[in-house]
Amino acid sequence: MRRTCAAKPSTCCWCSWAWCSCLWGPGEYAPGGGAVERARIGSGYNATAMQPRKYGNQDKPTRKRLSSRERAETTYELIHINMSKRIQTIILGMLTLQPLAWGQVTLRDAFANAPDSIFPLLTRNNRLDCLDFAEGNVTMEVNNLANGKTRIDSITHDYLRIQMTPRSRVELRMLQAAGQAPQRICVIHTCKGPAEDSHVTLYATDWTPLGQVERPRAEEFFDEGMEREARGILTDLSLMRATFSGDGASLIWTMPTTELNKAQRKASEGHLHSVTTAILPKTAAKQE
Repeated sequence: MRRTCAAKPSTCCWCSWAWCSCLWGPGEYAPGGGAVERARIGSGYNATAMQPRKYGNQDKPTRKRLSSRERAETTYELIHINMSKRIQTIILGMLTLQPLAWGQVTLRDAFANAPDSIFPLLTRNNRLDCLDFAEGNVTMEVNNLANGKTRIDSITHDYLRIQMTPRSRVELRMLQAAGQAPQRICVIHTCKGPAEDSHVTLYATDWTPLGQVERPRAEEFFDEGMEREARGILTDLSLMRATFSGDGASLIWTMPTTELNKAQRKASEGHLHSVTTAILPKTAAKQE
């Protein structure tokens, strides 16, 4: 077949399917040369092993048929490449399904399927509606069982913050498995009246209670320069607000000064500090 070489459109030369007889090299610029060359390798021809011979003023390559051993080696290489790709696909699929294979639970599903006793103001439909609104970035509230309004303020794969009522909120954090420890759910219930006070509970992923998290002692918030009267008021009330640390591995406790007068709050500045504790139930904390 007579074709025009793609390398030199103005020059006409003899071309085969896999190579061109011009000086630019076999098959490098011939139309469809690369694809046809691979096809010929599978059929027993080795275009890269062609030996040139003199043909007029140009070198015209001659085709060399592969031996049985060379064809077997080529076939083995193709099979090896295909098997490698399949193994990579299987490994990628296993990594993608790893959480399911290990039985891990997402915080979203745990919240949606929680018993009504954990969130007595919300039915399951209420919780599902809250999740739909939050995930759709829609600022809407649902009517809870106390004829009030409830909404989800923040949601991530391991954190959930719910404004249950104007004076109460609930924060949830999924504590990922570490070593032999299973997944756990940490729940912070905070009430405001007017000072905020929190209580923290640990649950298994099926909402089996694991115990209350011990609160720090009031004395841990003060230093020696704390004014005596203010210290006495805060110690008697022992109101503490808990939040999760940035990495979610611990709790940060602060003592509100809402019950102090203006002079006492000013005098306590610099002498009242936050306290960080591990997320452990009371029994485990006492053992340590």
